[in-house]
Amino acid sequence: MRFIASLIFVLLLFSPTIGQTNYVFKPIINDSLFFNAQLQQLEANYQNTITQLKGVNKKEITNIFKDRFTYIKSYFTDKKLYCNNKAHEYLEKILFEIVKVNPELQKDTIFIFFNSTEVPNAASLGEKMLIFNTGLFRRLENESQIAFVLCHELAHLILNHNDKQIIKYVETINSSEFQEELKKITTSEFRKRKQFETLIKGLSFDTKRHSRYKEAEADSMAILFLKNTHFNVSEAIKALAILDTIDVDKFDTEKVLANVFNAPNYPFKKSWIEKEEGLLGGHATIEKDKKIEDSLKTHPDCSERIKNISKLIDTTKKKISNNVIDEQYFLSLQKQLELDNLETYYQHKNYDLTLFYALKAYEKNASNLYTITTIGKTLNSIFDAQKSHTLTKFVNMPAPGNSASFNSLLQFLQNLYADEIANINANFLLNYQSKFSSDNNFNKTMEEAHKRKSLL
Repeated sequence: MRFIASLIFVLLLFSPTIGQTNYVFKPIINDSLFFNAQLQQLEANYQNTITQLKGVNKKEITNIFKDRFTYIKSYFTDKKLYCNNKAHEYLEKILFEIVKVNPELQKDTIFIFFNSTEVPNAASLGEKMLIFNTGLFRRLENESQIAFVLCHELAHLILNHNDKQIIKYVETINSSEFQEELKKITTSEFRKRKQFETLIKGLSFDTKRHSRYKEAEADSMAILFLKNTHFNVSEAIKALAILDTIDVDKFDTEKVLANVFNAPNYPFKKSWIEKEEGLLGGHATIEKDKKIEDSLKTHPDCSERIKNISKLIDTTKKKISNNVIDEQYFLSLQKQLELDNLETYYQHKNYDLTLFYALKAYEKNASNLYTITTIGKTLNSIFDAQKSHTLTKFVNMPAPGNSASFNSLLQFLQNLYADEIANINANFLLNYQSKFSSDNNFNKTMEEAHKRKSLL
């Protein structure tokens, strides 16, 4: 029973503007050895953590800390981290601006990394490790907003919220009340699964994310940290306002698909984006539980959090700079990250996400060579998966947890036959043949697209 409880917790806890047309993008090579020394230090932190554990629940807590470190280690071994030395140093400089004026942060070495994903989030993972998702970095407006997010995660670290959360979870699982409820379910004749899901659902809201109280506590401490720096503390309010709507995806996938893949020799077909028919007629729809959806927002309660921190900010105080380190590099890095994320998704063979974000980038700049080539090589890979009957390994089915715009793309890919994928891709790339004929990568992608088309 205790092993099951440990497994449940791990699953709950860890289940994170293209510029001018002359911008030349060069993907960063993601080297798994890039942060090898830092990983060794994090492992030393982990070993130190478990040696200090005490109490009747020590074994279970140790097992969860072990699972947590395995999860932390996966960022390095699975090439999730963004291995760009200059970008990493820049993020460390922002962190240093905060640490150097807040003595309570100077006790231990704090490790910070970019995580290569479009998920707009940041996190304190444990063992003094912070991650800042590149998708969130791209969506913020200046270094002061970046600094506030870092201060918030530093507050979670200093207040030890992650470790306390694990300990509270184990105590809850082993409590007589929880065990009694679990016993009732196992001895019940009917609806065992439903009862178990209800019990675990309530637990997930307590463990998957920090509680409202902990978020408010971290925000308050973050403002105190930020006030000591040269960053503009008022930007914390703007950062939370951005986070409040960051999950809203206004991308009109169906419209973009119809525009991008509508060639004179191969017109777009409405059937490509039609939803599957239900067994009793009518289009199948994806139902969402609004209560769960609101509770599991990436950044819940932002409007309330804005009210709380507004009381702590002196708006009459002379404003300091929004950007303290390097504004120009900040802007250029945001541009670099969008396309580097595409490369990461493609290298990890997440072809549905690659195509989705490539189309987003294409909508903003339909002349970017790398974006166009990425769309082409991704469709080539999807064609190969379709022909080898392995599409489900690289392209997901529509699901309730996805945004409506991403589900539209998934439905599009599920609707296509192999010959349609080949024709769509070949005709799409043909539009750019004369413009990019001198680029080897584009020519190779187009040649492979026409080779697939000729096989049909």
